[in-house]
Amino acid sequence: MKTLIGALALTAAIVAGPVLAQDTDGPPPSAPPALASVPTIDVIHSREARDGARIQQAVDAGDLSPGEAHRIGEELRNIRTQEAELAQRDGADLNATDRQFINDRLDQLGRSIHWIRVREQDRW
Repeated sequence: MKTLIGALALTAAIVAGPVLAQDTDGPPPSAPPALASVPTIDVIHSREARDGARIQQAVDAGDLSPGEAHRIGEELRNIRTQEAELAQRDGADLNATDRQFINDRLDQLGRSIHWIRVREQDRW
């Protein structure tokens, strides 16, 4: 009987220890890391402008053929169109999920621009 009571007391101490050790006086936790890193709409617009300038620079430098420039430019227009459609659906403001989606598409576009320019430079 004493062994059973001792075992129950030990189990209760093991289970209750972490619960009692939690700090409830501190500030509430911040947003989850995934949401904390979602860009604002201003950052997205800045990236779109910067990618447009990169496309023009690549054309001016001869790093993009007319066909490549058209394809990459069309992709940027598609991203901007999709952003506008999502904003209209969401009531003028993109939610965090949509902003992350547009940001991911801009990441892919940036990689495409970089790859085409590097590939073209390697030809010479």
